[in-house]
Amino acid sequence: MRDRLMILALVFGSAVVSAQVPTEHCAVAVLTGTMSSVICPSNVAGDASRALDLSGGVGTGTYYVSLCGADQAEYQLGVTVIDGPGVDLQIEEINPNTGETYFVDVSPDAANWTNLVGPYAGGTCAGDVAFDLVGTGVTTVNFVRLRGATATVTGNTPGPDIDAIIAVNYQAPLFGGVPRPYADTLVAYNQGTTISALLVDGTAALGMPNAYRIESFVGPAITTFSAIWGNFVSMGQGAVLDVFFSADWIIDGAGADLIVHEYYSAEGDQFTVEGSDDGTNWAPLTLVGNVSPAYGTGQPVTNNLRAYDLAGSGLAAIDFVRVVSIATGSTGATPGGEVDAIEAVNFQSKPRALSVGTPLVAGGVGTIVLNAPSHVGDVAVIVPTLAPPLAAGTGLPMPQGGELRLDLNDPVLNFVLFDPLGALIVNSPISPVPPSGQVVVQVTLPLDPTLIGLRLNWQSVLFQASPFNPLAASNLCVSIVQ
Repeated sequence: MRDRLMILALVFGSAVVSAQVPTEHCAVAVLTGTMSSVICPSNVAGDASRALDLSGGVGTGTYYVSLCGADQAEYQLGVTVIDGPGVDLQIEEINPNTGETYFVDVSPDAANWTNLVGPYAGGTCAGDVAFDLVGTGVTTVNFVRLRGATATVTGNTPGPDIDAIIAVNYQAPLFGGVPRPYADTLVAYNQGTTISALLVDGTAALGMPNAYRIESFVGPAITTFSAIWGNFVSMGQGAVLDVFFSADWIIDGAGADLIVHEYYSAEGDQFTVEGSDDGTNWAPLTLVGNVSPAYGTGQPVTNNLRAYDLAGSGLAAIDFVRVVSIATGSTGATPGGEVDAIEAVNFQSKPRALSVGTPLVAGGVGTIVLNAPSHVGDVAVIVPTLAPPLAAGTGLPMPQGGELRLDLNDPVLNFVLFDPLGALIVNSPISPVPPSGQVVVQVTLPLDPTLIGLRLNWQSVLFQASPFNPLAASNLCVSIVQ
């Protein structure tokens, strides 16, 4: 019997990550401040740092910066904005008012600036404005500059009042060297007694935080406008949302284990969170509290980010999360809480398992079943540098008469087939892992009697050892060509 080795060689860098810092898709630092103290001495909202972080919400004090006259401020974002589907960047202004206008400039390096033309006279912006980078010539944004466009220099809050700068489509930041996972599969969403026709698509809670709002003024009066929201799901009275993490376990680690991102809401605590490891039996998770760091002053009422802990739930790990509304409101465009994303803080990648589907037969088709949760974005592939394909008759000749067809869904993976002598047979990119996570690797063998008795060893090498994957690899699966 001759041995040949087939390895699906993938290496994940995702060890357990323990950090309560959430994905901050907003302004996190002021590069240059405003000149309000000079040109607007009565302005009580001239502190540029009050536009840092996410929405301040409602409360006492000034949680925004007022840009009077031609005042301006430059900000650094916590992520890199990219051109994605639809809206890419939003500026949040607290008062819908066409009389308080401003300009928005963006830059990848804080040196070269591009003006994003607004929808109003002279390319100005007013109220909440969202931008799509397509067609602007801008590919990435790391810095935003806001410039006042009014002549108003009197009053205690003159000019536009900017509360937040929000990235909508952006590159995921790394925590501990790997991207933080987010819920990727909608299991169920029940909108409860909500009668609104808006924002009741449960899939809007999947993926990274990306909610936004656009205000469109439709008349001469300063309060006549319409608002368009996107990318979050409303949790009005009776609403229940169940989501799944297909590639990772959320585990009980240091501090908070899970963060629920809520788009701006002034309603207060509007939901509870439960976890499950089987999608059937649920346990409540402990609310740790608000984990949005206040980068600047004036952000005491930021309710957007709520952290939860598995400790006390009786569960060591979960991959199902349930959000249950406790709101009493069921009318309006956005009743109750607005769930934007669910982010794992302490997590461990799920192992992959192999099993024989149908036997490998010379001249026939055999299958190996790979249970492979999709894990896009943090996969490193190791491909050995080997000699050209084996000559016909010395192994599985590829492509002379043979075929490997791999029905996978992760575009960054590669399938590597080689023998112990170091001769590369095939190195092919794989197409995407289906939502089921189960993949059939199909091998068509040539009608070659010399293949009979050939033993193939299949294994997935994935990530560091953990309580959920003590061997740091999948099971070894042996197939003998019949």
